[in-house]
Amino acid sequence: MNKLEKAVLRRAATPAVASDAPGALTLRFGALKLLPGAIQPYLHYIEQAAAMLPGVTAASLDTASGELRIRYDAARTDGGQVRAWMNEVIDGCLDLAGSPELNQSGLKVEDVAAKVRAALGERLKRFLG
Repeated sequence: MNKLEKAVLRRAATPAVASDAPGALTLRFGALKLLPGAIQPYLHYIEQAAAMLPGVTAASLDTASGELRIRYDAARTDGGQVRAWMNEVIDGCLDLAGSPELNQSGLKVEDVAAKVRAALGERLKRFLG
């Protein structure tokens, strides 16, 4: 993926804040509807990525509206840190997109998911620093 493609995808994948209250954050991904149908069954991984952040207690994605509702313990994190983590997740996934590691023939969906989870786990360690 070249820099222009990555920049366009990054802009399209950046969510808007629909609501932000202590303990509850709703992000709206306007571009979810534009993704190919083959990707739709894998969007639940967004919920799992959000839940990796310590303090996040629940995450639920409504693919019809493009809204990701995140509940968190306000004593452990805040909406700003949750938004920053979701930006890290997007950047991490874009970094992985097109990588030879994920484009090996014969990889199962579970293998790809495990590789992405591992990469995001490393990114989370750096994020929490």
